[in-house]
Amino acid sequence: MKHEAKYGVVLEDGRIQCRLCPKDCTLKDGQFGFCKTRTNEGGRLVTIIYAEVTGCHVDPIEKKPLYHYYPSKEILSLGTKGCNFGCVFCQNWQIAQRGSRCGTARSGSPTRTPSRSSGSSTYSTPPCWRTSMASRTCS
Repeated sequence: MKHEAKYGVVLEDGRIQCRLCPKDCTLKDGQFGFCKTRTNEGGRLVTIIYAEVTGCHVDPIEKKPLYHYYPSKEILSLGTKGCNFGCVFCQNWQIAQRGSRCGTARSGSPTRTPSRSSGSSTYSTPPCWRTSMASRTCS
């Protein structure tokens, strides 16, 4: 789903500089950033993955690097398309590095939630979801 994105600066020549991540992509009209999730659409910075989920699972927390906090508990893992890295060894490259042109996205709630309220962004980098997560948690 498309949604106007934050952290864009309109430049004098009509391009938009996306300031969401350190890549600072400068986008002409119709061009996508490195993450493949943000585009310049008629002079507006737009995210094309607003509220879209490509992976939603309840995982054992031991899969995450913070497993010492709540050993043997569960964590909600959410992921979306796109990534602002370009790792050649990425195990999730079909989702993360092909960005908007792959995978099946869906919206909705998980059928099961973890016993402790905890969640993690996975499969791609958290900045890709910044607009969506901020409007859901801060409104």
